[in-house]
Amino acid sequence: MKKIIVRSALLLIAAAVILVTAGCSPRTPAQPRLRLEITAPAARASVTDPIVTVTGIVSDPAARVTVRETPVQVGSDGAFSHPVDMNYGSNSIGVRATLEGQNPVTRTLTITRNLVLDVSSPLDKSSAAEEIVTVSGNISDTAAKVFINGEEISIGEDGSFSSPVKLYYLTTTINITTSLEGVDPITRLVTVTRAQ
Repeated sequence: MKKIIVRSALLLIAAAVILVTAGCSPRTPAQPRLRLEITAPAARASVTDPIVTVTGIVSDPAARVTVRETPVQVGSDGAFSHPVDMNYGSNSIGVRATLEGQNPVTRTLTITRNLVLDVSSPLDKSSAAEEIVTVSGNISDTAAKVFINGEEISIGEDGSFSSPVKLYYLTTTINITTSLEGVDPITRLVTVTRAQ
């Protein structure tokens, strides 16, 4: 008899729990967390161009995305893209995504813009049959000035340069330098030996 009473009491408790939970409204699923991914450039990239394009994807296309506090358009797939001007040296680029009811998500890129001087000819520690060699190369910014042994030379629209240099000595060191306001000068020394 005690077993019947205990079973009956357990059945009544179970029925009460079912009735109480049946009357509750169903839970709405939790909203997925907002995610922000930067696809380009890399977080600590070095560039030579005056403008880089920041691209990325946000998990919800309804999110508001800003790059350096400038609102950018987000596509239906969550993709976005925005050009950013680069100064020489270190540039910090903040990218932020916000969505109502969600915590904002921020990513920060540190991009370094460098001036690059490439001397393609002659090679350092090379020899030359003639007493005149052609110094040629490229500078990454056409606003920069290039000097060979202290004399400014002309630069093409693509940043290329080429200039003849006389070898006065058996071994001559050619000094190629750059000058651009606000940027440390770059110097390349190329030693050429005249063949006898």
